[in-house]
Amino acid sequence: MHLELALYAEIDPEMSFYSDSSGGRLTVNLKKKTIEVWPLPISGQIKPTNMQIWWEMKEKHAAEMALLEDSTKTPT
Repeated sequence: MHLELALYAEIDPEMSFYSDSSGGRLTVNLKKKTIEVWPLPISGQIKPTNMQIWWEMKEKHAAEMALLEDSTKTPT
């Protein structure tokens, strides 16, 4: 199996993994090298129509992500 994507930023390959299951489903877990919010996981490409947002996880971490975004903003 081979999948090649241009990611938004670097990942930690040691902490990243994938699993496949029946029905041709592939789950990929990418660990970011630095803590930051990515607008999209892939850069310079059209998002595949079958790539989904994991809404439960996004909502679970919404407060933490808002704090992170606030802490990385440069003061004006």
